[in-house]
Amino acid sequence: MVETLVDSPALWLMGNGPESGVALSSHGFLLRNLSDFPFPTHCSDDEKRSIVERIVGALDSSGLLENGAYCPPR
Repeated sequence: MVETLVDSPALWLMGNGPESGVALSSHGFLLRNLSDFPFPTHCSDDEKRSIVERIVGALDSSGLLENGAYCPPR
């Protein structure tokens, strides 16, 4: 779907269609308990940092973040 938007964007994405004032935003959540960590609500701050390091490291090495970005929660 993303490739379709990039290859032939809708008029509103180009800023000159009838809906050009519409903004497009998306995000995704990957929810998974790691067997050696409790769920985040039961983790210490150090455990949460370790989880983030592990997951972001795995995504980096897989190339899945190549065209995206990780935005840590505030």
